[in-house]
Amino acid sequence: FYAPWCGHCKNLAPQWEAAATKLKGLVKIGAVNCDVEANKQLAGYYQIQGFPTIKVFPADFSENPHQKGAPFKTPTDYQGARSADAIVGWALNQLKYFGDVVTDENIDAFVAQEGPKVLLFSDKPKTTSLFKALSGHFNGLLRFGQVQKSNTAAMSRYGVTAFPTLLVLTADGNVDKYSGALSPVDIQSYLTKFAPPKKKGGRSPPSPPSPPSPPPLPTTPQSHTSNHRRTSTP
Repeated sequence: FYAPWCGHCKNLAPQWEAAATKLKGLVKIGAVNCDVEANKQLAGYYQIQGFPTIKVFPADFSENPHQKGAPFKTPTDYQGARSADAIVGWALNQLKYFGDVVTDENIDAFVAQEGPKVLLFSDKPKTTSLFKALSGHFNGLLRFGQVQKSNTAAMSRYGVTAFPTLLVLTADGNVDKYSGALSPVDIQSYLTKFAPPKKKGGRSPPSPPSPPSPPPLPTTPQSHTSNHRRTSTP
């Protein structure tokens, strides 16, 4: 959330753009110009009191404090350094893995589940940011599983001899091996071919109501100085 006249926002802009480039395909990055009349209700909804204010919205929905039953994601404020590397590192730490840890013992149960499944054989000790992002992007459409290299029976079952190896177990029982570049955009494009179409007519977020007595947004450079609560450190 920014204002065009804000000096700190202008300083942040190139770092924000660099972070967006590095996070492409992993984390969605956006910007809200709070001087635009159509955006002021949104800024009030999230009680923006200073510029720039950076918020992260998780993949999971939570209870809506403004409208019962309406989709809502509880944001967290970013309080770190205003550099591309710091923003990227923080954003990647917010990623969640929507999948299973698959082992020699439970692989039969994983494979038996309905629908297409994505299976990653990895020698990494933890789930990578890329696989977390992919699992979130296709959450509810594809089942994700990760197999560590110690599970030799699972590796032998699918003829895996190198890491990482990404397989898709299709709905009709076939196995398709990914052979493209290890980039978020390329893998998303590949997996889209196996994902069922998203259901139409699902819930969409309503127009945000105005929260009770939101603090007024600063509208001039002078008020920027007096209201810069979240961004007082250059």
